[in-house]
Amino acid sequence: MRKLLKTIQLLAVAALLAVIAVNAAIALTSASGDYRVAVERTGSMAPTIPVGALIVYRPTSASQLRRGDVISFRRAGVTLPVTHRVVSARRTHGEIVVVARGDANPINDRQTVTFATGETVWRVHQVLPVWVGAVVSDLGNRGLFLALGLLPLMLLLPWIETQLTGEPRVRRGRSERVPATPAPH
Repeated sequence: MRKLLKTIQLLAVAALLAVIAVNAAIALTSASGDYRVAVERTGSMAPTIPVGALIVYRPTSASQLRRGDVISFRRAGVTLPVTHRVVSARRTHGEIVVVARGDANPINDRQTVTFATGETVWRVHQVLPVWVGAVVSDLGNRGLFLALGLLPLMLLLPWIETQLTGEPRVRRGRSERVPATPAPH
């Protein structure tokens, strides 16, 4: 029983540290402006980018876009950013006009995307597995609740152990005082 409780306590500590580490990594990379992260919400780029995968974007100049780049952009009237592959990018009157298409889509997007020549565009740098996206998505939705739930659990495990085993918890590295017993006469 003690091994089980110790394992649960270690898992709770590991989960809490993971929550803190992932939140810190996302906050630092996003705050630096060198990267952006997002969880893929649609299947238009499957199987290259499955729904739920975590996408890491790096900034690039619109003039650097090439056929085959996967970029994120906003469309008028659409809430979520679109992440699609560049089919073509041509310079026209000081602008870059991009034709894009999702890998899962049979045809190119109906609307082209226009960028100013020096405008910053977010290009896919790395795609992390779906389970990473799920963790990040859950952290965004429930991270605080998860952390606040794990902390009391970690603090309560020694008490729970005492209640279940009926034995007081012995801390390592501390000697216990044993009451002196009278010597037999």
